[in-house]
Amino acid sequence: MFFAERKDPNAKVIQQQIRDEANEMIADRKLFEVLMVDRGGKITEGSRSNVFFVKNDVFYTAPESMVLIGITRQEVLDCLKVLGLEVVEEAVAAAEIGLFDAAFITGTSPKVLPVRLVGRQRFQVEASCVKKLMNAYDQLIVNYVRDAKR
Repeated sequence: MFFAERKDPNAKVIQQQIRDEANEMIADRKLFEVLMVDRGGKITEGSRSNVFFVKNDVFYTAPESMVLIGITRQEVLDCLKVLGLEVVEEAVAAAEIGLFDAAFITGTSPKVLPVRLVGRQRFQVEASCVKKLMNAYDQLIVNYVRDAKR
């Protein structure tokens, strides 16, 4: 976890100090990503991704006011809605991640990528509801590419 918050998370501007510190932490610890934790102890997003947590097939993610609103995040939310899966837009407290079954990050390159470990907390990477979402998101991309060729 990376204890920092963006001044205006909805503005896609580079806040170089935060970016540099996140990149240094990722490199030093050989991590794929770090999760940003605000001064209230809430996990808002990844340094270059959005993050979701899952408990009993309910998906939790920080509200739009706390994150960079990206296309991938919105498409994932749309997929969850189409699948009839419940989404709670509420930031998860860093101290409470042990209450969740699964976690994943989203972004242009990782798409929907299950998270195995945050700190010492292990998550299910084979959670059926996350796999269902991954398949739906992958199909969305296939359909988009197919339709773009027409």
